[in-house]
Amino acid sequence: MFAQTWQPTVVLVIAIAVGVAGPPHISHPQAAVAAIGSAATRSGIGDAPGRHRTALAGVHYAFLTQVDAPDRTVTFDLIAWYWGSAAQAACRRDGVPPTDTEWCNDYYYRDGGHRLRTVSVTRNAVVLGVSRSPGRPERLTLRELAAWPTRSRPFRIRFSGGAITRLTEVYVP
Repeated sequence: MFAQTWQPTVVLVIAIAVGVAGPPHISHPQAAVAAIGSAATRSGIGDAPGRHRTALAGVHYAFLTQVDAPDRTVTFDLIAWYWGSAAQAACRRDGVPPTDTEWCNDYYYRDGGHRLRTVSVTRNAVVLGVSRSPGRPERLTLRELAAWPTRSRPFRIRFSGGAITRLTEVYVP
């Protein structure tokens, strides 16, 4: 039924679908989890500390509240972000009056709960801050991000495999 060169991600799908720990040659669920973790580490996704994993996936926007470079974690508050006509519609729904600025015309965000989350950042994550030169993002280390002067701006965060793989500061005037 299973080839000898099975992929660990197949085990996960099978475990979820039918409650099986893995293919017949893996007799313990811990072995299946270790195999999956090993494959994730080789891919660069699973190299972040396991105690700060998340179910978030894809791209989300947030305000960073803390960057712990030695622990490779970021604490943030998720926001709902809107661009262009979606920003204008969201402002109308929220009763926010239109302005002559970019707010509610070009962009708008809403913070739905102030729930802080702390999530691990992979070793090979890309971290970009709005450069001191307009229009040019600057690549940063986590240590540099912790001291970044405009960290109060929103960030676009990409999640994959339970960890952060990309942090990009969003320029707002």
